[in-house]
Amino acid sequence: MILRCLTDGMSLRATCRATGVSMGTVLRLLEEAGTFCAFYHCQIVRNLPTVRVEADEQWSYVGAKQKRAKLSGHGDLWTYAALDTDSKLVISYLVGARNAENTYTFIADLAKRVSERIQLSTDAYQAYWGAVRAGFGFARCDFAQAAASGFSGSILNRTFNATGSIALPCSYVNPTRTVASTITLTLNATR
Repeated sequence: MILRCLTDGMSLRATCRATGVSMGTVLRLLEEAGTFCAFYHCQIVRNLPTVRVEADEQWSYVGAKQKRAKLSGHGDLWTYAALDTDSKLVISYLVGARNAENTYTFIADLAKRVSERIQLSTDAYQAYWGAVRAGFGFARCDFAQAAASGFSGSILNRTFNATGSIALPCSYVNPTRTVASTITLTLNATR
């Protein structure tokens, strides 16, 4: 019942009130479930026949933002995630600082979990270039980085098989206005 409440989006306090258990009990159960899920994911999500993968990182903070953090363990925190674009399965994830070392670790883990040649797309974070080369050697991966400026929204859904840079004019239609922009894709596909 406790896990169902939490997975349905109830807060910790609301879960305590609804189930009649203490906060410590809910937190202990949540930690045990998280440990089990991490172990299960590590053991089961292997040799995936996926073809298209998107990887990105999401920023958050613990305690305080980095520039105001005074205590050890507080500050910026990044969650790296690689998703199979067809099934939306999280293939690999990593929580830590946004640096080259974690990017290399994240991509190396991704490379171990897929069984076939994949098409990998990421944002323009520069550390991905070296990480993909080290993890896949470009032998099992078509890699593209998408750098967008001047718009918000997902409007590009195309597959490219080329080497170099392509500038694509596009427009994002907003009910109040139309924003014109250019998306530059830097591609490196070798066969």
